[in-house]
Amino acid sequence: MDHARLAQAIHTRRFWVAMVSAGLVVLNEGLGFSIPSNTVMPFAGIVISFLVGDAYVQGRHIAKTSPTPPPTKAA
Repeated sequence: MDHARLAQAIHTRRFWVAMVSAGLVVLNEGLGFSIPSNTVMPFAGIVISFLVGDAYVQGRHIAKTSPTPPPTKAA
């Protein structure tokens, strides 16, 4: 991955949402913060839903804006 793509990925909303949620899980499970598991897991579920939905919307946007190849004729 080149530096331009890495810099572009770091500046996205999805990247930071994923980093914050991963940091929360690491802090809670790995470092022993006393955040109840029934608080962390619903938050992680919401974040995953957001990331999947945002990726879907971006994929639909790219599909609309990219040129489509001409149809091939069946023999």
